[in-house]
Amino acid sequence: MLESKSTKRQRELRLEIIEKLGGRCENPGCRWRNDDGTTGCTDVRALQIDHKRGGGSTERQTPHGGGLAYYSYVLTDLKYAAMTGRKSPYYQLLCANCNWIKRSKDKEARGADQHKRPARLRPGLQVKGHPVRRVTKRRNTSNTGFPGRPMKITRDLLFRGSTIISEGKMTWQS
Repeated sequence: MLESKSTKRQRELRLEIIEKLGGRCENPGCRWRNDDGTTGCTDVRALQIDHKRGGGSTERQTPHGGGLAYYSYVLTDLKYAAMTGRKSPYYQLLCANCNWIKRSKDKEARGADQHKRPARLRPGLQVKGHPVRRVTKRRNTSNTGFPGRPMKITRDLLFRGSTIISEGKMTWQS
């Protein structure tokens, strides 16, 4: 099967990133057994680039996006970390099993859970430097006195002489 230049370059960058991150699952509790008896997955097919603090999906939605641009961004960060003589504070290498266990434990993989949280306000209403604001439920202000049950306005109620309806409010004449 023919691969595009972009796909080949992505594979090369991914292998280079895996090499720079050590080529082995960084989780000390990884139970993967290699052929030589050591633990920690070294199979390139199962290794994944993990964000230590979570937020990988958010990062992939930023302007540098996914694919080739994403791998280039990660590689640049790793090269900078190597120049300063330290490990990357943002990325680590985990096997697929350890990555999913971490996501579950740290509640990174929310799935359907994300819909249980109130929606965010649109970006124009957010204030920079403040926590994300979310929609809050409003209290029912209907004039029936029963929360959640607005008064039904029927045709005969509209035309009854004892009721005046103005600006959406009902007032009763005595």
